[in-house]
Amino acid sequence: MRFGGWFPVAVLLSLGCSAPEPPPAPHAGENVPPPVAPAPGPTSDPLMPLLDLPSAEAAMARATSSFPFLEGEPEGASVSIGDTTHGRLANGRELTESASLKILPRQKERDLRYGTEQLVALLSHAGTALFEKTQTPLWVGNLGRRDGGDIEWSVSHNAGRDADVAFCYRDVATGKPATPKDLVQIFQDGLSKDKTLAFDTARTWVVVKALVEFQGASLQYLFISDALKKKLLEHARTIKEPAAIIERAAELLRQPGAAAAHDDHLHVRVYCSQMDAAGGCRDQGVVHPFAKTFEAEREKAAGKARKQLADARPTRRRRALLRLGLVGDARDVPAGLSYLADPAPEVRVAASELVAALGKDEHTPKLIDRFQVEDDSAVLAALVESIGFLGGKDAGVFFRDVLLATASAEVLGFSAKAIPLDAATAPYFLGLASDPYPPMRSLLAPTPVVDLTFDRSALQRLSVRAVRHRGVDRADRGAGRRAR
Repeated sequence: MRFGGWFPVAVLLSLGCSAPEPPPAPHAGENVPPPVAPAPGPTSDPLMPLLDLPSAEAAMARATSSFPFLEGEPEGASVSIGDTTHGRLANGRELTESASLKILPRQKERDLRYGTEQLVALLSHAGTALFEKTQTPLWVGNLGRRDGGDIEWSVSHNAGRDADVAFCYRDVATGKPATPKDLVQIFQDGLSKDKTLAFDTARTWVVVKALVEFQGASLQYLFISDALKKKLLEHARTIKEPAAIIERAAELLRQPGAAAAHDDHLHVRVYCSQMDAAGGCRDQGVVHPFAKTFEAEREKAAGKARKQLADARPTRRRRALLRLGLVGDARDVPAGLSYLADPAPEVRVAASELVAALGKDEHTPKLIDRFQVEDDSAVLAALVESIGFLGGKDAGVFFRDVLLATASAEVLGFSAKAIPLDAATAPYFLGLASDPYPPMRSLLAPTPVVDLTFDRSALQRLSVRAVRHRGVDRADRGAGRRAR
């Protein structure tokens, strides 16, 4: 089964380049009629059509991510979405190495060099400041993945607003600046475990001062051990740095209470930028008196998305629904339920995802009602995932019936021999990502750009996975791990 002219989207980060948008219909805007149900398609049981891909890995390798920008917003801007532990990153900026900025060898192999535009600019500024003053580069470790999400070595770093910065070191034997091969733990005596490296307080302070003074990003934290913080501030006072700089550094430098001591690196975190906040970014933790925060941008973006729902172009309606899934609230669930009947399948997919993100189990019956009359593969997949996400007593009955029906050709009313099933294929489903954090889980799973085929067994597997959604729990996931 092929879909012409559009790509199935069950996610906020839709994958693949969008087809050119059609021109606006005459008199589009407030007078656009409400969505109507699509004309009945070919006669078929709605349990039949589900996604089956010959190679999920190959499809993902060809994919690129995009963000549902609203009309008038800067397309292509980096956007941090959600919080730093469960979020994602759209249009991540790559940290490029230079004479003044280097990535440690081990961390370089992981390709975790992506962050928001503001974070990358901050690190570049600090590297330039250090190089101009000492002719030595700034070394960094992990930032994040191109599209954000979990990394093995840290609980945070999901949303493009975190970076691990190496301390500056001196060779104990020569007293000269040393090039680190990794993040090196420094003990209270200021030395490494093997006593070959010493904490270079003067050069590390140059980095800290540059980070504090940068105006292109709003710093939230500079995580470091208490012992090393004390050394830095004492040095700043000794060389008579301005009191305002020292005071701000003292506020930003802190040892985290529920994590490793950060005695082997400086963990940099920035607040959500204006565009981040408008895209669903969430700051957590302390808000400093000097912080630049943009919480009001969230509601502004929600209001703009609500207006865009009336656009005659399906692409614009789809973007509005997905954006509301990130910045909207319970007031937007009725709109999501209404647009389950939109003529455009991609809009119906987005409507299902919005309901999953903002709705409750009381909305599950509406999704089931839509499933019973739906004939589009991508929409059916999105509905199954959304029903599993919201749960409730109706969801249990629904999945029981789906699994019974897909196991019986007699129930479905067709011959199983007529459906091509290939046990060697690697199915990849539209729908929710592995994160248990709404709305990330329902809005940010990658959707490959491929041709879709009917596969009854795929529906069985998708249903089983959807039932398991609510059991996912990673709250105790290594909260005290040391970044490496």
